[in-house]
Formats: sequence, C-alpha cells, structure tokens
Amino acid sequence: MVAARFRTATFNLYCPDLNESILMFRFLTALPLLALLGACSSQMEITKPLVAYKTLKQLPANTYRGDAKTTVRTKAKTKNGSSELSGVDCVLATPYTETQFQTPAHVMTPNLGPATPMAHLKCNCDNRAVQENMQPINVSLNERSQQARSSGAGAGIIGAVVSGIAAGINESKGDQPGDIHGYYPVNLDMGSVAAPAAK
Repeated sequence: MVAARFRTATFNLYCPDLNESILMFRFLTALPLLALLGACSSQMEITKPLVAYKTLKQLPANTYRGDAKTTVRTKAKTKNGSSELSGVDCVLATPYTETQFQTPAHVMTPNLGPATPMAHLKCNCDNRAVQENMQPINVSLNERSQQARSSGAGAGIIGAVVSGIAAGINESKGDQPGDIHGYYPVNLDMGSVAAPAAK
C-alpha cells in the first residue's frame, strides 16, 4: 500500500490597487465615527476651581452627608447646530444654599441623602433669562447600576441578562448610608443669543 503525502501550498497574493481600495474604503467609513467622537469631545475645558455655595439656611444635621458636585454648561443655537457658551452668569439655588458662578463650571451642592431637595438653576445672557428645575438623584446608586450593566457588555444575551439582574438587585437596595445625592450635569439651552464667548 502506497501512502500518498500531499503538501498544502500557501499563496500570498498581493494586489496593490485592491488593497489600497480596501484601506481607503475603511478610512472613509470611519470618518463619520471620527467626526462624532470629535463633536463629543469638543466641550470647553473647565479650569476654574470648584465653586462653593453660600448657606442661606442651616443645613439639617441629621441628613447632611457632605457635599456633591455637578457640572453646569450653557449653549446657544447657531447656523451649524449649537455652540457652547462661556461667561454666562448663573445662580444655582436650593432651599438651603445659593451659588453664583459663570459657565462652564463645577458647582458644589449639599448632599442631604434622600432628603436632597430640588434645585433651581437660572442663567442670564444677552438680557435673556433661562431657568430650569433640577431633580435630585442618588449619584452613587446610579453609578453602581451603570457598572453592573456595563459588566455584561460584550458577553452576549446571557451576559446582558445577568448584568440586568445585578443592576435590578442594586436598585432594589435603594439608598445606602454613604451614598452621594446630587444632580445630573446640565447643559442649559439659552436659545439664539449673542454670546459673551462661544466655541
């Protein structure tokens, strides 16, 4: 019996025109994503120190847990969409505190746990005032839930289900003694205004 041996040959084909066309296609298809990433990272850098609040009324000692931080930005409508504004005068007020600052800014707010009240934001630009109520949130609980959900990312359907269950369990536990309560970051739309400075 004769044993036949076969060798497999590997052929490396290189076609300059084809390979360059593929690379160009990949580059062009990536442009929208690069543009989106650029738009997302175009926010102004905040170099000013964290803005402290002025106490108007004594904070309740039985609920006060320290301070939280939120970010306030302002924007205006432009021909190309919207543009972030700088130097807009704002006041962030709660029943206990008041903070005056110019956007963009990181602003301190009192962390009163579940008793953290609604805050009121008012900004003035070009003789126009825009206001917004800010609902309090449990920042720590929100971060834990996001971490639980992201832990299953890329793990398929089972991973998504497991992470969803973990997030649900976390949310069902509710507030913990060390949780930070504050407010979501705000990007207040000032409408079509003549901005002090725009980006």
